[in-house]
Amino acid sequence: MNSEDFKNLLEDFRLKIGKDMVEKMQESENRILLNINEKLDAKICQLTEEMEHLKNINEENEKRLDILEKHSRQKNLILFGMKEKEKSYEELEILVKDTIKNTLNIDCDKNEIDFVRRIGKLTHDRPRPILFGLNTLGKKIKIIKSKKKLEDIGAYITEDYPKKILEKRKSLQSQLQDEINKGNKARIVYDRLVVTNKSNKRSLSQSPETKEGDKLPNLNTRQAPKKSKQQPETSNRLTITSYLKGKKDAA
Repeated sequence: MNSEDFKNLLEDFRLKIGKDMVEKMQESENRILLNINEKLDAKICQLTEEMEHLKNINEENEKRLDILEKHSRQKNLILFGMKEKEKSYEELEILVKDTIKNTLNIDCDKNEIDFVRRIGKLTHDRPRPILFGLNTLGKKIKIIKSKKKLEDIGAYITEDYPKKILEKRKSLQSQLQDEINKGNKARIVYDRLVVTNKSNKRSLSQSPETKEGDKLPNLNTRQAPKKSKQQPETSNRLTITSYLKGKKDAA
């Protein structure tokens, strides 16, 4: 082997070693990256589960808060269109009480009102509405049923809905009008649109429990009363057969 061959052999050996080192480094890098990716995936999965759990907790808490807020406003009403002439809390309370009593013709004692206050910013254009709470739900229902009488004094009354519910009710107004234009009976109950189609009205000649094809009883035809079946008596009374049998034996 001459010097040239030895030189070429060294060069090949050097290239092979370099190639092996590059491959090993590449393998090490791939293992490191794979390990990092696996750890990242596990961490991301864990964080995703935690976020989903927190999201569920947040939704449950929001539902509880909505229920609590609805309950806290359940006996409240808002009175609009009453001039701001009162100088104190007592005068405002008397204004609400007298309006209920004199305009709505509903007896209302001072003790039946939980609180009263004006809400909103003070302006000179129009009076601020009055938010007031009642101590009984029954009194609130009576007031709601008679609220049309307030039109005589240029006032009106509404329920005390949370902001979220007010926005929902506002978004349902167009659907409500569409259903009314179709000839259906429709109304908004809290945050839902309730629609009653004309075709769903109860027929005067057929009750909802009666299936199609079933015959209704003729109410104009009198039916003979059913004779009640009497059980045979097992007392000491003698039958004709036993009486004749006794006479025969005696003879």
